[in-house]
Amino acid sequence: MKVLMHFYLIITLVLIFSACSHSKKEINISGEQLAKIENHMGQKLAHKLDRHLLFKEDMKVRSYLDETIRKLAGHTDFRVRIFAMKTPQKRVSPSFNLPNSRLYLSQQSLKLADFDSEIAAEIAIQLAHLSRKDVYNHLTQIALLKKMAKNAHHATSTGESAGTDSDTRTSTDKGLELSHESNSKELSANIDFLPTADLPNIDTPQTPDLYTKPDPKTTLRNFGIDIEIPGAKDALRFTESEETEAWVGAVDILYKAGFDPRGLLSLLEKYEKLGTRSPYPLKAIPELQEQVRQKISFYVPLRNPVLRSQEFLVIQERIRKL
Repeated sequence: MKVLMHFYLIITLVLIFSACSHSKKEINISGEQLAKIENHMGQKLAHKLDRHLLFKEDMKVRSYLDETIRKLAGHTDFRVRIFAMKTPQKRVSPSFNLPNSRLYLSQQSLKLADFDSEIAAEIAIQLAHLSRKDVYNHLTQIALLKKMAKNAHHATSTGESAGTDSDTRTSTDKGLELSHESNSKELSANIDFLPTADLPNIDTPQTPDLYTKPDPKTTLRNFGIDIEIPGAKDALRFTESEETEAWVGAVDILYKAGFDPRGLLSLLEKYEKLGTRSPYPLKAIPELQEQVRQKISFYVPLRNPVLRSQEFLVIQERIRKL
């Protein structure tokens, strides 16, 4: 009887050990490794993107922007550039950001500002995106997609499964493998510059719209810069929820730095008046306004918020001459 019990115990331990050994290992990435990945991504994408932009330089404007960023973020370890598009655009280009603290501030958007709080709001939105790592997450997902595309292309050319046993794959798994050869070739060709070699072995995201053509009615990536660069267009354009959370997060950043967060609302009003030239979809602006108002209502009004300083009046003229 004891022998039988020992036998069952051994079998149970073997099964438990086997199950543990096949479970997914938790990936721990140090802050240094993450910074290295972000820096590599930012450099690669900036190299591809900068050739499409014209950069405007003014030392006094730059000094003013650096000081505004210092107040908002507590430091100035950012690569800040004021840009205009080389190719004329129908709409005003929005500001954007890249991994590793790269801020690209739109010349057109800055020219709209009539208050310090509006300049600060323009910057705070990008700081919120950076803190959320929105662009980094998009690039990571695209890089994972590239790996899957290559695996799928290999599978279609050899007749083998792409990394899993064909008998155990579900229909969803097969769909996520992008088994269509044409899609695999196109994806591999278009996003080769992404640093897949340096990426950790992150689990596949559970958002199927990243692996198939998104339905524009349900997955609107209609916020952000629109530049036809392989791999960059989706990385720099955000979903409605991502953009809303960045604007709401900007309220926190502005309030803590002593800037009037209503600068966000006045920016949205100006964007709305631009009509079809607005950097944001007109139908999305009312919802953004409502979300920002609700967030502001949680705070006690600032006693002496930064609205329009004498320094800004000087800088405003210099910005308009850029």
